Amino acid sequence: MNHCELEEVTQHINNKISMIKRLLELRAVAKDPDKRGTLLKIEQEVSAINVLLDRFERYVGEQRGLLKHLKDLEGFFQEDEQDALHLKNNIPPHMPKRGQQASLQGGGQVAVQSRQADAAPAPQEQGPPRKSQRNQIKEMEFVTVPEFDSIPPYMKGRVMYDQLNAAVQSINTAVSSKYKILHQPVKTLNNVSRTLHQRFKD
Repeated sequence: MNHCELEEVTQHINNKISMIKRLLELRAVAKDPDKRGTLLKIEQEVSAINVLLDRFERYVGEQRGLLKHLKDLEGFFQEDEQDALHLKNNIPPHMPKRGQQASLQGGGQVAVQSRQADAAPAPQEQGPPRKSQRNQIKEMEFVTVPEFDSIPPYMKGRVMYDQLNAAVQSINTAVSSKYKILHQPVKTLNNVSRTLHQRFKD
């Protein structure tokens, strides 16, 4: 045993002796009726301190729970911020801003009318007979920018404007291919198209 360890053992023994002496003194004081009242007051104060300590422990626990909740909220806000930045950095260049929607709507109507006016005076040529109304395929209309903006965010999710219209284009292509096969005579179809023709009819 070295010198430091011997000093630690000596200090420990001295502390125990001091504690025993203090207990003996308190025991002698407790037998004195005059000093017993003082000891009872000290006991009451110690009990009150214990109650305060319990309250502080509960308060600290509540603050820890609140801090954890705030950290979770901070994580959610950071995710929302990243999503917002992603949307901001990936807006298609042809999507107008809100201030330009009204002018684009009016401009779109004028463009449609001008195209109709340009198409009206086309020369009449003796071409093939028009297809009957029965053979015309009705396609889904593309979603406009105002319609896309009017969709609630919880329904759009993370679907972009281009992705939505790409899905519409895929559906139109599939429907057009299907009815193109159905409207052709069976004799002119190859084996694969005949199989699809029969499946579509069934």
